[in-house]
Amino acid sequence: MQHEHLLRELVFPDRYEQLVRHLGEQVVRILVPPASATTDALEEAAYSVKYSDSGLLCPLYAPSGTGKTTLASNVSTFHRELFGSTLTYDGALTTAALRAAVNDHNRDNNPANDERVIPVNIDSREAAPADAREMADIKRFLRDDIGRRVMMFWPTTDENIAKSMAGAYSAIAGTAPIELPLTVEGPARSTWVEIARNTVTLANNVDSIELLANPADYDPAEYTSIGEFLRAVARDFLRRRMDLLRSTKKPLQLTVLFASESSEPGVLSQLTSSARFGLLDASALVHVTSNSELGRWWSQRRGLLTQAIVQLDAHAFVIPPALFVPILRMHGQEDLIKDLIALGTSRKSPAELQDISSRSDIGRHLLGERRSSYETRGNPGENSRIAFGLLVESGYIRNGRDKQLNKSLAVGLHSSLETVREKFDVKAEKKIEFAPIIPDVSFENERLVHCVEFAWRAGDFLRPANRSDAATYILNKLRNYARSMEWTTD
Repeated sequence: MQHEHLLRELVFPDRYEQLVRHLGEQVVRILVPPASATTDALEEAAYSVKYSDSGLLCPLYAPSGTGKTTLASNVSTFHRELFGSTLTYDGALTTAALRAAVNDHNRDNNPANDERVIPVNIDSREAAPADAREMADIKRFLRDDIGRRVMMFWPTTDENIAKSMAGAYSAIAGTAPIELPLTVEGPARSTWVEIARNTVTLANNVDSIELLANPADYDPAEYTSIGEFLRAVARDFLRRRMDLLRSTKKPLQLTVLFASESSEPGVLSQLTSSARFGLLDASALVHVTSNSELGRWWSQRRGLLTQAIVQLDAHAFVIPPALFVPILRMHGQEDLIKDLIALGTSRKSPAELQDISSRSDIGRHLLGERRSSYETRGNPGENSRIAFGLLVESGYIRNGRDKQLNKSLAVGLHSSLETVREKFDVKAEKKIEFAPIIPDVSFENERLVHCVEFAWRAGDFLRPANRSDAATYILNKLRNYARSMEWTTD
């Protein structure tokens, strides 16, 4: 159990550089065009560069948080037919260095026959304008064979620097095709709430995560720029995250394991996140139970449901017979072992059992592995499936006898995870120290408490016909935990 609790992983990027680190190429999914005056000026400048013998130095001015870096880095998103991909440049402003960098960038990012304008973003000189020598080299480069296809952006929050650079460049290169400096107007205020919502959702890959700090609760008119707006929402989001972490003595995790003849995740793939392996999906759970009392109860408390999933780092997995039958064969009560022997079930060695466990969904989850999706299971363990079916007929999962199965699995999962460097205690049917919760199994160390709840079911339970039943079981567990933790009084 070495991965961090989900709450410690949540982020709200409020600057473009942070967005790129968290989203990579997905950043284009939240980009909104700047004001039409800005995009129109860029279009005019691009056509001028494309049909003339000279590139253009284009100082960009706007207050902090308006979106200068975002615009310069993604201008091709707004004018794909005119601009290629942006080169972010922080090297020496010499003709040779600029030529080499643009050649390398163009070779690696644009087709050989690409005739679009090449954007270059000078992103490290916001408060340090080019001196006379650098300006001369920039002019020389922009009239070079490759430089004549370049539009060089120079973002700054200092209007005087922007004007002085525009004047200095015009003095040695002639009148620019557009009015310089270019004053950047960011996205319309009407788009800010949706941008914030998309930012936090994409950055965390968690359904309805924006409910921890809902951007719709903030009035864009109260902020001077989209950057200031995003920082306000991000500040409250992160404060809420820390409040949730501090609300329990230790971070608490919940995993629901479905134990039946099913070897594949089946309907769980429809009830969990498509981006965070096994993490419960609030919208899906409510949708498939909308006609039930439980579904209606949660649909009126969507914020609480999101909180519960996030605060519990709540996941659901299948634990296949190929894993739990060998564990029961080794660690089960005496009569169960005898029955398994009579069914011809062989005993695995500790090394074999450890290998089976480490390759299972729950084993990989307990070992701290974060994945984005379910994977093909491989060998379904037909003999184990048949053995479990016969044990069901013998009543081992009825009338409270499943509690003994839970204890056996607690021992087996613990012993099969002995490679974990962190030491942790495992308990079955025992109250956790700081809350009135008695999970089927709990794994605890100095950092967290991981509760595991087993849903023992007959047959191939995770088939489509049981989707609502599976969701109901999960939502009921979440409500019980929320009530026990006093996150709700009803």
